[in-house]
Amino acid sequence: MIIQWQGDDAAARAYGIIGTCMAAGMEQVAMGACWAALTAPGIQCISSSHDIVIGSLRYNRSDAQLIQGGQGRPAERAGHLCIQEWGAYLAVFVDDDLPWLMLDPSGAMPGWRMNAGDLMVVTDGISPALARAVGMTAEINQPAVAASLVSPASAIHLACIRGIEPLVPGMLYGPDGLQQPIWRPEHHTYRHVHNPSHVLRRAVDEAAYALAEPGMLFQLSGGLDSSILLTALAARGVHPLTMNFATGDAGGDERHYARLVAQHADVDLVEVGDAGFPDYRRIADARQGAAPHVFGLDDAFEGAVDAIVAEHGATSVMTGQGGDAVFFQPATTLVSVDHARAGVDAAFWRALPDAARRTRSSLWPHMWAVMRDRFGFSTVPTDMLGAALLTADALDKALSIDLRHPWSREIDHLPPGKRMQIVMIANSQIFHRDRATGSALLCHPLLTQPVLEAVLGIPTFALAQGPNDRGLARKVFSDRLPPTLVTRRSKGDASDHYSRATLANLSFLHEFLLDGRLVAMGILRREALETLLTREALFFSPEYRGLAMQVSCEAWARAWTA
Repeated sequence: MIIQWQGDDAAARAYGIIGTCMAAGMEQVAMGACWAALTAPGIQCISSSHDIVIGSLRYNRSDAQLIQGGQGRPAERAGHLCIQEWGAYLAVFVDDDLPWLMLDPSGAMPGWRMNAGDLMVVTDGISPALARAVGMTAEINQPAVAASLVSPASAIHLACIRGIEPLVPGMLYGPDGLQQPIWRPEHHTYRHVHNPSHVLRRAVDEAAYALAEPGMLFQLSGGLDSSILLTALAARGVHPLTMNFATGDAGGDERHYARLVAQHADVDLVEVGDAGFPDYRRIADARQGAAPHVFGLDDAFEGAVDAIVAEHGATSVMTGQGGDAVFFQPATTLVSVDHARAGVDAAFWRALPDAARRTRSSLWPHMWAVMRDRFGFSTVPTDMLGAALLTADALDKALSIDLRHPWSREIDHLPPGKRMQIVMIANSQIFHRDRATGSALLCHPLLTQPVLEAVLGIPTFALAQGPNDRGLARKVFSDRLPPTLVTRRSKGDASDHYSRATLANLSFLHEFLLDGRLVAMGILRREALETLLTREALFFSPEYRGLAMQVSCEAWARAWTA
């Protein structure tokens, strides 16, 4: 937690907050004339006379090397830190006794900034109780909440409470509202990677091994991404206890593939069969922060993970989240557009048949996409949930604000496929945020800074080479994977499971949503909800996909208006 104040009244409030935090067990790690830094017990902190890093660093350098390596103004020191180290941290660069702040580029350490007059608080989570303690009167930003309903990932970068804003990873925040981007995905798309296979393999291997720790539990879905990570660990001699979770329908049951991979990696596999449907009441009961929860909405899955963690005393849980973004899974004609921008040469024509096989189409959609791009008509597709349930006014306000993550802005000069990948990477920030349910400590090697930088420098047509999706990853790691997994074209799909989950929660959805805060605020249309929340309508409507998020936003709104 960083607290900064101006004036005697704000100072008195700040000292009161500092005293309360220290009485609760937090430790003061730095103090200036008008600011202080505190950490919870057990949180790593590296500090010097002018710089502080709160959190974890993964390169094996001494503290002195880290602190003394960066010289000059805060932006130079922040740039040095991004180049030399990676991890999950909040960095504080002191200049003229004022703190400049930066979250690690991967976003593994979330951060929020709360402004209450002359008092500012930066922390990894802000509850309604903390806002009240600071003296802030909470005002819900209704357009941002509406935007979160139609584009859930936007909740990670929009200010859903006025005066509380999420910090952008890799952005340097200075006094008086100054902001300077130090690390952006766009910066790493300009590098020409000469040996993509080597770069990708090294980055994935190093990230997985760096985050591995004794007693860790590994989540193996049975799909390609988690299988690559598990076998990368096995190649380094790490064989963690591994779990697989299967839903009650065929699309969400990948135990067959998980067993093949577990045997290949020589690990013990704990299988969790059908644990039933998620109970949306658990979302409603969740502790609330500065934005609605967008991750951990399936308490059946999270509960199964927590049970295994408790039974085996696991210290953390490693996942393959983010693989679709970093390995570039989408079957899209934009890959051919990116390739054409690089040159319509012999390599382009050779790749075109495989591109058509990936999209399961003829060559013509790809040629048409290339032609449209020549006239400036390439767009990155977006998926909007629940728009039909919003009032016209709420939808208009939601669409009037920029729903794009700051990383996805001002990148129109990039090839459209690479823009799409950056959007996917930005949206994957949800996996670093607090979950509605589940308490296990998670880590996601595929979303670490080294892996992101590696894949951003590789063109999409190299990542998506061959007839199957994620072609480069399949080729690079094929020597470690069961052949069946390398050639598999299908992907697990639990949509039927979650469709039926809404039916199992139908009574609660009626009770919780129809007369809730979102309807009262004019964000959701009550009559549209009544029409949707019937067994017949849910059987045919795709709108079931947004109901868990609507419960999350409703619970959040109730907490902040209580």
